[in-house]
Amino acid sequence: MRPLRLVLSAGAVALALAGSVLLGSPAQAGTRPAGPHDSRLAPLASCQQQSFLEGDHYSAVQIAQLARDAGFSGNDWVISVAVAEAESAGWTRARLINTDCSVDRGLWQINSYWHGEVSDACAFDPPCNARGTHTIWANGGWTQWTTYNNGAYQAHMAEAQDAVNQVSGGGGGGGRRISGYGGKCVDVNGANSANGTAVQLWDCNGTVAQSWTVGGDGTVRALGKCMDITGNATTNGALVQLWDCWGGPNQKWVVTAAGDIVNPQANRCLDAKDWGSSNGTRLQIWDCTGGANQKWTVS
Repeated sequence: MRPLRLVLSAGAVALALAGSVLLGSPAQAGTRPAGPHDSRLAPLASCQQQSFLEGDHYSAVQIAQLARDAGFSGNDWVISVAVAEAESAGWTRARLINTDCSVDRGLWQINSYWHGEVSDACAFDPPCNARGTHTIWANGGWTQWTTYNNGAYQAHMAEAQDAVNQVSGGGGGGGRRISGYGGKCVDVNGANSANGTAVQLWDCNGTVAQSWTVGGDGTVRALGKCMDITGNATTNGALVQLWDCWGGPNQKWVVTAAGDIVNPQANRCLDAKDWGSSNGTRLQIWDCTGGANQKWTVS
């Protein structure tokens, strides 16, 4: 196959059919280590930055199948598909040559320098690239991917959700809905994964904003983030939001047989504020009273 050339900028892809393209601005793709790292460890080289689309073009459904087989589930399964679409546009041998001469490779653009444990042969083999992606994600999360950090993946979330639904037989990507007071569902406002987004009540609609994974580690997750008590507070009325998962006690929950969702640190229950049941009612923590506004069904 004759390779296609592209320029990636803030998640946009422009194609040219021949010739190398010198990028006028940095391409926005690829993996880097989680957290701060010593810049002295960066490659000491200089290259012309170029991107190439090569290999086979995979649909979102094919990518969802790869991600599932690699071990992704729940909302992280959906995010994995969206990140691949943003990173490589679905091309199996996509390459981004960076100015430091490292190369981001394959569907999930695994960097050759920061993740040299993934060989070229693996990076350009779709199932192996997916398995390598799962390992990298499991050891540092999605913030290692440029298109996650700059938000470009969000433009692909609807397509990714549809693909996951097809692969899972319409099961919402392995996520579960949490329904409660007034017959409403626990919902992420606007399906926005930004830190601080309100967790609220909304009409149940089956979207990714209402697809939750109740983890064995005590977290309750949606859109790749955790249900979190604002400011690590433990007092009545502390609001619930979405935040990066960091393992803190304000992100730990116990779903009881009685239908309560309890934060053990505060010893308080997830509660619909002021007994509200209208769309947009904020969720908070409050003394466990057994009231209907504190009863939840995870299904």
